[in-house]
Amino acid sequence: MGPWHHGQEIADGSTLGALKFNSDTALTFRQEILRPFLDHYLKDDAPKMDVALVTAFETGTNTWRRLSSWPAGCASGCTVKPTPLYFNAGLKMTFGGPKSGDASFEEYVSDPAKPVPFRARPTRPTGYDNGLTWPLWLVDDQREQSGRPDVLAFTSDVLTAPVKISGEPIANLIASTSGTDSDWVVKLIDLYPDEVAGQPNMGGYS
Repeated sequence: MGPWHHGQEIADGSTLGALKFNSDTALTFRQEILRPFLDHYLKDDAPKMDVALVTAFETGTNTWRRLSSWPAGCASGCTVKPTPLYFNAGLKMTFGGPKSGDASFEEYVSDPAKPVPFRARPTRPTGYDNGLTWPLWLVDDQREQSGRPDVLAFTSDVLTAPVKISGEPIANLIASTSGTDSDWVVKLIDLYPDEVAGQPNMGGYS
């Protein structure tokens, strides 16, 4: 599992949009995972294959992890313990549950005639031609959407220690609508500081 858009594993994998990984992850995949795998099954004299059941690139630490399974797998010796995050009053997100007396809900008005776009406008045609950006939608800056009146953006305090997010997140959402039906989308987003040393364009990136 690499940090790529569709087909990027055969090209340069050192970046995805504005994100930089400090190495060509696609080249590492081709040389250290794909090549030994193909040699093992296609060549009679190939050396013994040493490919993990799951090999996943961990962004943030920019490290390849050898795992026993996915999505619940982790490196040898670790235990998987889900950590809950809570929506709290004042559009705050915390690792602790709501306090007694806190507001029990947030609300907004959604107009089906003006839906929240999943990409920043102007929306460009799909394709691989130079200048087209659709392969990068996974890392699109979300600030435009978070400023809409029909989007609720809960924000945590600045983290004081590293937090690892991997596997399969689960959102427990209790909601009601005055309409006949609704769709809710929950996103867990990494918010960069206002200033990022060496990468001014990443200041405030969401």
